[in-house]
Amino acid sequence: MTPEEEVIQKVESILIDMKSLNDKLANTYQNGDLRLAFIGLPGNILHSFILHVRSTVDTLCRQDWWKSAFGKTKLTDNDHRSLRQLEVFSKHAFLLFFLSRLEWDLRVLASYLYPKKKFKTAPFKNLYDYLLEDLGLEHHKILLDICRFIRNSIHSNGIHIDREESDHAYELNGEVFEFNHMQPLNNLSKENFLMLLRELWEFIKEVLETTKVSKPSFISDKMPL
Repeated sequence: MTPEEEVIQKVESILIDMKSLNDKLANTYQNGDLRLAFIGLPGNILHSFILHVRSTVDTLCRQDWWKSAFGKTKLTDNDHRSLRQLEVFSKHAFLLFFLSRLEWDLRVLASYLYPKKKFKTAPFKNLYDYLLEDLGLEHHKILLDICRFIRNSIHSNGIHIDREESDHAYELNGEVFEFNHMQPLNNLSKENFLMLLRELWEFIKEVLETTKVSKPSFISDKMPL
C-alpha cells in the first residue's frame, strides 16, 4: 500500500463512521438541523480531500503523466520542491477548511445554547473554553488549542505569531505540538494530520451525544439573529 492509499483508507474510515451516524440522526432530526450539519459539511470536506489525493495519485505521481503533460522524462529539483510544497499545502488547507466549518458550527451552537453570552463575535478560545466546561468535555481542550494555533497560522503564511511573544507546547496522544513565536509550523506530518482529523471527529461525536445538545427537537443550522 502506497502512502497515498494509506491516507485515503484512513480518511475513508472516518467518512464511513460519519455516514453511519448521519443516517442514524437523520431519523431523529429534520433537514436544516445543526446536528446534521455538524456531520454533513465537514464530511463533504473530507470527501473533497480524498478526491484531491486520488487525482494526485493518477497524475502527479505517475511518470507517464509528466511525459504526456510536459514532455518530461525526468523531474527537475524544482518539480520535486513543488510536489513537497503541494503536499504541505494540501494538508494545511483541508485541515483548515475542516476547522473553519467546525468553528462556525460551534459558534452557531453556542449562540443557541447561551444567547446572552454574545458568542457570535467572541474570540474562539473564549467560546470553546466555556462550551467544553458546560458540556463536560474539558478533555478536548488541548485538541482545540492545537487546532486554533494551526488555524491562526493561515494569516501569517504558516508562521506562528503569538500576541504575548510566547512559545507553546502541547502533547496529544504522545505527539508534541510546538508553536514557537515567529517560527513556521513544523508538526503537521501525515500521521499528525490523520490523528487530528480522528480526534476532531471523536470530539464532534461527543458534542452531539451530550444531553444539552441532543435533547432539543430542533436546532437551526442558521446563526440566531
